[in-house]
Amino acid sequence: MSNKAALISGASSGIGRAAALRLADAGFDVYAGVRNEQAAEALHAASAGRLKPIFLDIADPGSIDKAVHELE
Repeated sequence: MSNKAALISGASSGIGRAAALRLADAGFDVYAGVRNEQAAEALHAASAGRLKPIFLDIADPGSIDKAVHELE
């Protein structure tokens, strides 16, 4: 575990995915917000296991609470 960490929402595709992968390459502990198992598996594989997918839907308060609890 590094002393640098980042939580990226919307990491399944686009700029969120690119940011998550780039930060993982730079040595950050990356928690990558995704909304389904398929996206989690694809992102984990793309990062060669260097980041941790976390289920997060920022439009759902319950999802946010669950993610915060998991990160604590």
